[in-house]
Amino acid sequence: MGPCWRRAAAMPAIGRCRTPARRAGAPLRRRAPMPPVPRVLSEGDTTSRESGAGKEARAVPWWRDLTGRIEPRLRRRYRVGLALLAADAGLAALPLLTAAWVIGQLAADTWTSGKAWIAAAIVAGAFLARLAVMPVGFARGFEAGYGAVAELRLALFAHLRRLGLGALSRIGAASLADLVTHRFRWIEEEAGYGLGRQIGHAALVLVLILGLASVHPAFLAAIAVLAGAAALAYRRLDRAFSRLARDQASLVAESAERMVEYLAGLPVLRSLGQVGARQGAYRRQVEALHAFYRATIGTVAPLVSATRILLDLALLALVGIAVTLFALGAIGAPGLAVALVLVLLLLPPLEASVGEGFMLRLVGDAHVRAAAILAQPPLTEGVETPRTGEIRFEGVRFGYDPGRPVLDGFDLVLPHGHVTAVIGPSGAGKSTLLSLLARSFDVEAGRITIGAQDIRAVPLDRHLARLGVVPQDVFLFADTLAGNLRIAKPEATEAECRAAAERACCAGFAAHLPEKDGTRIGEGGRDLSGGERQRVAIARAMLKDAEIVLLDEATSALDAESEHGVGEGLRTLFRGRTVVMIAHRLQTVAQADHIVVMEAGRVVDRGPPAELEARCALYRNLWAAYHDTERWRLT
Repeated sequence: MGPCWRRAAAMPAIGRCRTPARRAGAPLRRRAPMPPVPRVLSEGDTTSRESGAGKEARAVPWWRDLTGRIEPRLRRRYRVGLALLAADAGLAALPLLTAAWVIGQLAADTWTSGKAWIAAAIVAGAFLARLAVMPVGFARGFEAGYGAVAELRLALFAHLRRLGLGALSRIGAASLADLVTHRFRWIEEEAGYGLGRQIGHAALVLVLILGLASVHPAFLAAIAVLAGAAALAYRRLDRAFSRLARDQASLVAESAERMVEYLAGLPVLRSLGQVGARQGAYRRQVEALHAFYRATIGTVAPLVSATRILLDLALLALVGIAVTLFALGAIGAPGLAVALVLVLLLLPPLEASVGEGFMLRLVGDAHVRAAAILAQPPLTEGVETPRTGEIRFEGVRFGYDPGRPVLDGFDLVLPHGHVTAVIGPSGAGKSTLLSLLARSFDVEAGRITIGAQDIRAVPLDRHLARLGVVPQDVFLFADTLAGNLRIAKPEATEAECRAAAERACCAGFAAHLPEKDGTRIGEGGRDLSGGERQRVAIARAMLKDAEIVLLDEATSALDAESEHGVGEGLRTLFRGRTVVMIAHRLQTVAQADHIVVMEAGRVVDRGPPAELEARCALYRNLWAAYHDTERWRLT
């Protein structure tokens, strides 16, 4: 019981502009929200099947879900493996039953040398048979069980890449890592061999019970009554343990989240001299987890003790029945001896079954968490061939929080093959446009079209393939510079990577790396400066050579010299493409053909720069504020 338990405890508004498309005195009209595009799936689209699998997994036991994920050719092998493990338990019971038979024969004074040879042959045969059966059963259990959990991991990964960022943020990176690495290990162990062990324990108990029933039928009736009482008691214990398992999983995930947050924010905390303060917050989180474990011991210890006492009482009841039957003359001395031996042999497999039952509860909870993620609705996608053309936002409503829309009844046209700059004060919704266009989130109402085609009618991967995105916050992987570039285009040659790096002004800092572009960059790009990471992101977009380019403050971390050099490459990248760029440093919008001015989630004006300069007060105020900041000097 002990070992099993230890495993288980494991910028404000500046002005207003007159929109040229609106006549004086004409009422403002908001386009009615458009219904979402119906989802159409292709044979290769597995999103629906994955989410459906998640929903089904919530309604069926974890082992049935895993069995359904095993390849058909391995499924039969897995079931045979479990059957062999059950047979191994039966074979393990043979020597015990033989011992009981020997004791009965001795008690009846009917033992002979011939029977000794029979007993020896049974014991030897059972052990030899186990040497052949047990390795095959465990091998097949490991092969198929671990393979099934691998399929569950892959299904979870495939589903995550089709979820919106909002769903991903609610799941939490640390909580997901804990689930996939730590708690999935429990499922692996139980699917690989724990379930087989449990079947073996059940088979052994069944054999022993049949042995008792052969001594006298009263034992069978007594065991049925005791099993019913034990099931009611175990159900209450299981509910209590389930609650503790959920609380423990929540606290562990929260502690992991705080650790990830602490490590990610350590540079900021050091610069502010607040490392100790946040360390104290993490200490309080750890202490809360420790306090939970202390309180859990106070709850679990009585539960474990109660379970053991219930088993002991049940076995004592069987002993009492055996003695009573002997006293009443229903069984003789040999029958009493056999019954007592069989009752004592029941204790080890029953204790092991209870311990495995607690572990199975943890496995079930882990599987429910995975099933809940798989049940999250993925981003809608269809099967149409992507079109090219102007980008339109039609009656779009979207908000990050319920009841607080960032965009509501939003309409905008981004001309095809032109560079459009979106400017406005902070919080105007500029970055939200790019997030929706890149399908990090889906609109709540209305639609976004490219070439009059709803972007949800296109397979997600094919939609993303036509986008080149340079985000404001650049993330680099712990790989070489060339490896980080090839994320945009895996088949790119060294010459193509080098050319993209040179156009994005990466060659200068790459030459000073220990192994040039073969140097491994630290996780998140920590070995590079912010400007260097931004240049790598721009190089990625250049290498991908996509038809639509989205730039969110793409040059905000660059010095003047680097920005000038990158600007030359960007002009080459922009040629003949649809470009949407966001910038607070307004000199970066000088390359734009078309400018959209936003405020508070709406378009207040749009058009060529010269026209906006003449008619839009907000546009002029933004330029004035920018020039003021450019004249700031430290004295």
